This record gives sequence, C-alpha cells and structure tokens, in this order.
Amino acid sequence: MMAIIELKASQQQKAAPPPQDPVDELLFGKQIDLNSLHPQVRDIYASTFKQLNEMDEVCQIQPCVFLSSNPVMQTLDKLLHHAVSTY
Repeated sequence: MMAIIELKASQQQKAAPPPQDPVDELLFGKQIDLNSLHPQVRDIYASTFKQLNEMDEVCQIQPCVFLSSNPVMQTLDKLLHHAVSTY
C-alpha cells in the first residue's frame, strides 16, 4: 500500500510558480495561494486577509502620489533594483 502511495506522490509534479520580481520577494516574501492553506489556518487569518485586501483596494483607488512624484523615492527604488539584480 505504501508503495502505491509513494508512486502516486512521485508522479504528481506541481507546476512551477510564475517568477516574482526579486525586489518584491525580498520585501514581501513569496506569494502563496490562499486556497492551498488548511481551512483552519484560513479561518485563523481570515480577518487579516480581509484587512490586507481592503488596504490593497484603497491603494489602487488612491495611489500614493508622494512616492511617484518624489525624485528621492525614485532614486531609492532604482538603487534597490540595482542592488537586488547584482545580488
């Protein structure tokens, strides 16, 4: 029985996740599929996920003008991308 289980498990290959921007990965971590989490884990973090989604919606509706218009922030972003690409 264990041989059958091991055989089936070895034949199922997960699809490789799409590549993520290295800067985003360093700042925010790897993206996870919420549906792949255990249901009890989803229940525990449901309120947090809801708050994060609400924050995303606010940021999409009212983008931060300061970051896009501030030359210092643009320079820092370029330096961060350069540092990650050379790392």
